[in-house]
Amino acid sequence: MLDISRCTSREELEEVVDLCDRAFPNTPREYFRRHILADATLRPEHTLIGRKDGRIVSSVQIFPRTCWIEGETLPFAGIGNVATDPAERKMGYAGLIMEEAVRCMKADGFPLSTLTTTINAYYAKFGYVTVPRDVAVFTAAPDAPHGGSIRQFQRPRDLDRVRELYESYNRDSAGPVVRDRQYWDAQFLFCGEDPALFLLMERNGRVEGYIRGAEEKGAVQVLEFAAVDRVPTTFASLLGALHAARPGMAVKMFLSERERKRISPLPPHTTQPDTDTMMLILDERSRQAVQQKLMRPGAYMFWGSDFF
Repeated sequence: MLDISRCTSREELEEVVDLCDRAFPNTPREYFRRHILADATLRPEHTLIGRKDGRIVSSVQIFPRTCWIEGETLPFAGIGNVATDPAERKMGYAGLIMEEAVRCMKADGFPLSTLTTTINAYYAKFGYVTVPRDVAVFTAAPDAPHGGSIRQFQRPRDLDRVRELYESYNRDSAGPVVRDRQYWDAQFLFCGEDPALFLLMERNGRVEGYIRGAEEKGAVQVLEFAAVDRVPTTFASLLGALHAARPGMAVKMFLSERERKRISPLPPHTTQPDTDTMMLILDERSRQAVQQKLMRPGAYMFWGSDFF
């Protein structure tokens, strides 16, 4: 018998970290500490736990977020850290706790849920639908004179400007997370990026663009990008700086149709399909807008720095 409830304390969240560490031995424990304990936008009740004989043996975390959709906003719930103790698998516990998570998200008024996975067929059982995305792979640094200087992000000095760039660049897209100051502060704690790969483009003393990257599986993943004016040139220059920071590594970036147009002409690249993203419509009143603006192939733009 599995007793499912919402977390009520940090002590229970620490137990969830222990559970995830057991369930995913190839993922560093620090990853779970960041995502479960360091995000000040989350409350204990956003994590559901399943207890058996008093021990937490299964969990799921609900991440309350809001996204931009072409200048308007839509709340959504991300799903992450779905874990079951290795000694308790094959008992259906993950399914029970996911069913409860769907009920909770509906009760809390979320119109949409998203997750990333490589076991799409499993989450399809709960109503999630795969949303195809494209990944551009850049294997060589472009030749891109930029007429400016590139330097690393300095938080006290640059955060306000980066926040301005992020909002102006993303508010008309379909999918980027809406960020207030509390969320920005939390993100620096849970994101896990490499500060050496958070780079700014500066022209005439003013920051006109930035790029954030992280090493993932032998490549550099672009976590996010934003710019004003000369967007293709700024992107190519910052892409070249990522290549220079990690010589010999390919740079990968998720591209929506809109993003592809904004940074074109693109430097030489190949394109790979990706099916890791899934969505679940929780409120029928949002179905048409979500299907047309987020679930249509090539429409969704979600930055890796907001990963849950």
